[in-house]
Amino acid sequence: MLKIIGYLWIMAGILFLAKPQILKNSLQRKSLKKLRKYFVLLSFFLGGLLISIGWKFHGIMAKVVLIVGIISVFKGAFLIKGKVADRTVEWFAPKPLIYFRIGACFYILLGVIILLLH
Repeated sequence: MLKIIGYLWIMAGILFLAKPQILKNSLQRKSLKKLRKYFVLLSFFLGGLLISIGWKFHGIMAKVVLIVGIISVFKGAFLIKGKVADRTVEWFAPKPLIYFRIGACFYILLGVIILLLH
């Protein structure tokens, strides 16, 4: 299951790296309530994934990944309130495409990490 998720992250990253305007347009079109749900789900999913990776491995880096996962879960809980999500969307929407390309690189990196650690 994790391999499929890893490949999906990589494919989404490649798509958004090749055509970042797709991500920017979808961000601008969606309502803030709908985007808030996506941010909360993404934050909980990413946090849970990082926590599970942190538990599986030993060493200082694994514990750092575990702490980042816990922070991500708490951040998702704060995104439920709404004002943080609204400010995040308002901040990202007018940004140039390079920000979305950097985000696409993060998608690819996360997918590769999932595949390597599984």
